[in-house]
Amino acid sequence: MKKALIFILLTCLVASLAACGGGESENSSKAEPVSSESPAESSAVSEPISESESSVADESSEIVGEESENVSEPEASEPEASEPEASEPEEFDVGTLIGSWKRIGVEVEGDVNDGGNCTITITGTSKDDLKISYDDKDFTDNSFSDKTVTIVDSGSDTDLSEGEWYAVIDHVGPFETTYDFEIAEDGTLVFYNNFEIDGAPAISVEIFEKAE
Repeated sequence: MKKALIFILLTCLVASLAACGGGESENSSKAEPVSSESPAESSAVSEPISESESSVADESSEIVGEESENVSEPEASEPEASEPEASEPEEFDVGTLIGSWKRIGVEVEGDVNDGGNCTITITGTSKDDLKISYDDKDFTDNSFSDKTVTIVDSGSDTDLSEGEWYAVIDHVGPFETTYDFEIAEDGTLVFYNNFEIDGAPAISVEIFEKAE
């Protein structure tokens, strides 16, 4: 009887051990699933990924290269052109003035008359020491002598050539008359008398030509 009981107990123990062993085997198989993909398929998946990464890297390098080409090197700045040096003022030709001049005509308010008996004499060695004498034998009150002449530039800052200057006489005559003159293109001396009539400005013009 005891032997039969021991046999039954051993049989149950063996069955229990067998059951425990089978459970561990199932858990092991579940914990480590076997990949259904073949080595070839795994390689095929990994290769496109590598090619994609390589393509992205190439595109990045191309973009960087294009940006480098678009960034042009700064152009070397050209040196600023230096301003031309101001030329020295030309020496005023006093020879066009110095000498005796004979009046050949008078114009007053549009009325033109002959020259009468009047002369001008200009002396000096440069534009800074010019003197003028005005001798009107018909109207002696208008005459004056050795008055300073000031050359005034009316055009260029560097050239007192014909048509770009006029001369002012340091003298005030009858009726508060002031005087200035210039050389015309035809070489005549144009003499201006500036005065007022009833408070209004007026002018008379005398034309002189160089005496022989």
